[in-house]
Amino acid sequence: MGGTVNLRRGCTYTLTDAAPPNDDNGLPVIKSKVTINGCGDTITRAATAAKFRFFEIDGPNGNLTLNALTLSNGHASTSLGNGRGGAIRLNGTGPALTLNNASLKTNTADVFGGAVDNDNGAFSVNRSTLRNNKASSGEAVFVSPFGGSGTATLDRSRIIGNHASVLGGGIAAAVGTKATLTSTQVTGNDVTGANAQGGGIFNTVGTVRLTDSPVTGNTVNGTNSRGGGIFNTGSGTVALNRSPVTRSRALGTGANGGGIFNASGSVTRIASRVTGNRPNNCGSPSTVPGCS
Repeated sequence: MGGTVNLRRGCTYTLTDAAPPNDDNGLPVIKSKVTINGCGDTITRAATAAKFRFFEIDGPNGNLTLNALTLSNGHASTSLGNGRGGAIRLNGTGPALTLNNASLKTNTADVFGGAVDNDNGAFSVNRSTLRNNKASSGEAVFVSPFGGSGTATLDRSRIIGNHASVLGGGIAAAVGTKATLTSTQVTGNDVTGANAQGGGIFNTVGTVRLTDSPVTGNTVNGTNSRGGGIFNTGSGTVALNRSPVTRSRALGTGANGGGIFNASGSVTRIASRVTGNRPNNCGSPSTVPGCS
């Protein structure tokens, strides 16, 4: 499959079934360069349809660009496949996905990546929104859940109101991965369950850099929950530059680090206040130098 697809302006396309050639859980496998110009269109999975994601992009040559398009109600199910990537999965080493003025909303993954599961590919998000997606981990996007070379680059975008049951309400980054956010909001995401971690962002042995990207109003809720805004562990690195962490919460018995919880690794801040978080800003005792 390759080439450019131009959809009709302002239309909603409701899919009731997947079509060959299929991945394990959805619509066509992308193995070359494909561009879809949506012109404000929506592609949605019908509520009564079997569960499927919309696209799988396979490395090394799969490359998908979505322009002005919304994908909604995809569902990557463990009963039909691996349960990863509710809307889109980047599979293998080298695939690429670019969103321009696009939206991924109300998608579900039974395991990783409510909107996008990125296994060692390059995910670029420009002026786009990932909203109200669900997964056990990494509701909006999980970058290389088992570690690797995956990247996520977000510019002037929004990660809003996504939901997880284990970790990474907005973004989860694993071993060897990089997530770079510029002028991007991480707002109103949550993780609910025992030992919930990283309501906005979860990082383990990855590199996460935020510039002009506020992390606000995120929540972890459950026994021993940690890091309402950001949770960092392993030898992970989180660098905040003009990126405040505010009004986030860690709730439940033994909860700690409403704003940031640094279990290990490093968190650095430049002109990035951490204020107004509950029950504290950076743990008690503080886990981030200079944050009380």
